[in-house]
Amino acid sequence: MTPDLIIVGVSALVALVVGGAVGALGARLLNRRAPVAALPEAEPERDEFVDAQIDRAAVAYAESHDLPPQAAPLIAARLRTLNDIGKGKGWF
Repeated sequence: MTPDLIIVGVSALVALVVGGAVGALGARLLNRRAPVAALPEAEPERDEFVDAQIDRAAVAYAESHDLPPQAAPLIAARLRTLNDIGKGKGWF
């Protein structure tokens, strides 16, 4: 019984060590090849005309959906975020 435990235990230990080493090596290789993301701009440029349209659209949305007037700035902030994302992806 003891030799069987030693054989099974040693093979399991070797498998764990080899699997960990192969996993670490693979992660290191994949991590080196990963592209480095560019740093975001400090503050995206704002277009006054687009800002005014976003504000009007937010107020119109809040009114049409029976939301309180305090909801319009929150909706406008989300629309500005979408606008910034769209500029980054080249949609605009």
